[in-house]
Amino acid sequence: MSNDMPDDNNHKDNRLDLEIESSSADNVDKHLQSLENSGRVAQQRQLSPEEQLFTEEELARLVNPDKLKALMNNGDDFLGYLTGEIDKFED
Repeated sequence: MSNDMPDDNNHKDNRLDLEIESSSADNVDKHLQSLENSGRVAQQRQLSPEEQLFTEEELARLVNPDKLKALMNNGDDFLGYLTGEIDKFED
């Protein structure tokens, strides 16, 4: 009878390990499902041009054209530099 006890305990431990693995897999699955659902919600929240929060006049008043132009030039300069570096790397 004393020999049966350790086997019973091992069987219980193995069953507990399987339950823990299952619950971990379930938790991962639930988390992935929630991420997928939140991605769908975010896509639905994107506004169409008709639903934009600012009119063209309001945007013109809010945006500093000089700063915007400088930012765009910086972006162009960076992309030009990056393209050159990629070309060098490929050679």
